[in-house]
Amino acid sequence: LAKTIEEVKVVSALRDKEQRAHFAYKDSLNTERSLHASVQERLKTEQQSHGNTRTNLDKTRRSLSKSEEREKKLGDDVKLLRKNVQTAEGRAEKAEDNEKKLLTRLKSQDSQLGQHTESLIRLQGMIDSLYIKRFKRPYAAPGDSPAPAAP
Repeated sequence: LAKTIEEVKVVSALRDKEQRAHFAYKDSLNTERSLHASVQERLKTEQQSHGNTRTNLDKTRRSLSKSEEREKKLGDDVKLLRKNVQTAEGRAEKAEDNEKKLLTRLKSQDSQLGQHTESLIRLQGMIDSLYIKRFKRPYAAPGDSPAPAAP
């Protein structure tokens, strides 16, 4: 009987030990399940966040692409405008040069006109002098009223 009681105590201690191990395993399993659920929830949240980030990144890429296209078009427009400005500046320089040349020619022609006017006045004076000597009156050009004869 003592041997049986001793075996019952050993079996009971073994059963208690196994039961504690079982409860510890069950508790650890519940803890692991809880941690796993928590990790799964965080993973799901991170995946949603990652999906949102990816969507925003795609939108940003499309926006960037559109902006790059606009920038390229504006760059081309700027190049065209610069070319047009350079062409206009070249034309303006040519116009200034032509204006200077024209002004120089006009000044030259003005001085020649002054010389021709002086020559014509002298010529008119000579003609009048000859007429006065010859006809005793100054020369009257056609359309002018004749000057009265000198007495």
